[in-house]
Amino acid sequence: MKEMALCSLFFDMNTTPDQRDSLGKILLGQAGNAWFEVIASLVTTVLEPKVAPIHFEHDIKNVRAKISIPGILETVTEPIKNIKTGDAHRILVQLPNGMEYKLAETGLAVVNKGSGDIKYNWPNSHSSLAYVEQTESGLQKI
Repeated sequence: MKEMALCSLFFDMNTTPDQRDSLGKILLGQAGNAWFEVIASLVTTVLEPKVAPIHFEHDIKNVRAKISIPGILETVTEPIKNIKTGDAHRILVQLPNGMEYKLAETGLAVVNKGSGDIKYNWPNSHSSLAYVEQTESGLQKI
C-alpha cells in the first residue's frame, strides 16, 4: 500500500492571484525544472492552497533562519554545536551535480513543527541553508 504524501502550498498575503497561479504551477512541477517535477511525483494529495502572512529571515553565513506562518508552521534553524566546546560547528554539504543546491550549510532545526492541516513536531532535526536560483531549465550556478 502506497503511503499518502500530502503537499500544502502557502502564498504570502502580498501575492496577486496571477502570481499564486504561476507559483503553484512551478511548485507542482507543471512549468519545467526537473527538481520540481521530482518533488511533484512524490505527492499523492495537494491540499487547498493558503494565503497567509509569511515571516522569513535568514543569515546563511551564521547558519540561522526563521520561518513562520501563524497557526500553520514554524521552523527555527541554528548552528550545530561542537559537542566539546559548545561553539558553532560548521558543516558544508557540496553537491556538484545537485538539483536542489550546489553548496549548503548544515544546521539544526531546533523548532520544526506544523500545526495546520499537516501536523508534525520534529525538534532538533536537520536543516540545510543554501542560496539557489531555480529556473524552468533547473538550478542555476550562483
